[in-house]
Amino acid sequence: MTGRTVVVAGVAGGVGTTTVTALLFTQLSGESVPRLIDHSGGDLGTRLTGGDDAPRVDHELTLHDLGAHADGALLDLLDDTSVFGVVVAPTTPVGFADAQRVLARIRERHGVGGLRRVMLVVVGVFGEHRTTRSSEALQNEFGRRSLVVVPRDPALAAGGRVPLNRLTRESRRAQGELVSYLRERLASHRDAR
Repeated sequence: MTGRTVVVAGVAGGVGTTTVTALLFTQLSGESVPRLIDHSGGDLGTRLTGGDDAPRVDHELTLHDLGAHADGALLDLLDDTSVFGVVVAPTTPVGFADAQRVLARIRERHGVGGLRRVMLVVVGVFGEHRTTRSSEALQNEFGRRSLVVVPRDPALAAGGRVPLNRLTRESRRAQGELVSYLRERLASHRDAR
């Protein structure tokens, strides 16, 4: 495999995997756009904003929407050291427990080096869920710059294209943080080669 592949995988269906992939695509697009692989059932294209007018495709960077396979296929894909994982979970106690289990399996199978190629994104859901302790515990166990919280945002919850102009300030901040942390990982991995 040439280049780098960022695989976005959810701990379950409907947790925001395709939305997170669309947020990444939007921020990583500029003079070129990343290649896209969609195993979500074809929904990714309907969530994307922009990219159609880019003059070229960046064949060195691929975004892969894997769907709800963080605890299965993602583990296998991480055997390739050019693959980076973004695990997506809901901000619920069960979501955090699922994320912790997936990250622990990644560490068990791929060691600390494998974990350095993985991030966790927890996506806000409707209802009140007390997850501050769970968030802190995951950051303490897996690293401060390994977790991004995307707040509940009605603009992200709606179907169709992600309306960037209607995202809350907190969602835009989380999107920027996600891309910043991912770029750090991609750069440090490239420098270590």
